[in-house]
Amino acid sequence: MVDSNPMNKRLRNVPPKSRSLPRTIVPHRPPTASRYSGASTIPVITNLSSVMFAPAVDMVIPVAPKDLSKLPYVIESVRKYVDVCKIYIITPNPDAIKQQWSNMVVHSDAEVLPYDRYEIQYRPNWVFQQMLKVFQNVTYNDWFLVMDADIIVNQCLPLWTDARKPILYLGRDQAHGPYFGFNEQVLGFGKVYPWSFLSEFTLYSKSLVREMLQFCGLTLDEFWEKLVHITTAVCCPADSELYGSYIVHEHPGLYDVQHLVSVLGGRYNSHIWLDDEIKKEIQGSQSRNPKAHLISLHSWGDG
Repeated sequence: MVDSNPMNKRLRNVPPKSRSLPRTIVPHRPPTASRYSGASTIPVITNLSSVMFAPAVDMVIPVAPKDLSKLPYVIESVRKYVDVCKIYIITPNPDAIKQQWSNMVVHSDAEVLPYDRYEIQYRPNWVFQQMLKVFQNVTYNDWFLVMDADIIVNQCLPLWTDARKPILYLGRDQAHGPYFGFNEQVLGFGKVYPWSFLSEFTLYSKSLVREMLQFCGLTLDEFWEKLVHITTAVCCPADSELYGSYIVHEHPGLYDVQHLVSVLGGRYNSHIWLDDEIKKEIQGSQSRNPKAHLISLHSWGDG
């Protein structure tokens, strides 16, 4: 299909940027008013060396209704194995979160990303959640870790190297063409790394997310409008594939790339896991692979 959008043609002709670090980021365009309350408040990096001295990390866990029963086990594993400041739960129905934990905040997803998900023609709930992960701005710290609500952490996972370099964890290699097609449409390039960036455990910087939007020449409102226009079964976004591709393309060497070992488990038909099922799956996964970093308890459905 021929892309008639002149913005995409312009993006493909963006000259290569300097690979030296640190460097100054010149804003592509001044911020404009947005439906998104946080769009103009995310700080822009002016010196990339400064990010090495900001290791405080918040955590974001998007929680779909089908994953509510897993949340206590997810939180327990995070508290045990991951060093984060505050945990932000983002869910369609905050009232459904009955249990409270220290240093935890619950937000409605509609407040965090105030766009109509049903404008999206393909897998609207799933695509909305992908964008929620990237563009949230409710966390206090610039750095935030996103983990899915059906993942149990099974080993200590540091977020920084000894040299205070952020770690980009990669999951199973999934060369899914529609994700690269979406990146081509919005970033101007597709696959940039020999391994997929898809991961259920990704460390983001709000400053770098804002910079990515500026690189695209888009406000968040414009990004959303473009997403609605181009998302189909053969062109759709994945949060970590989008962010990881941009980071490696524009800031090679900024992150230390490491691979996760995961035990994949799940049920179909958006299965609601019971406590006994969760405990049995965790114990079985730990027996099968005690060195696994993550254990998944998926509830696969159409989204």
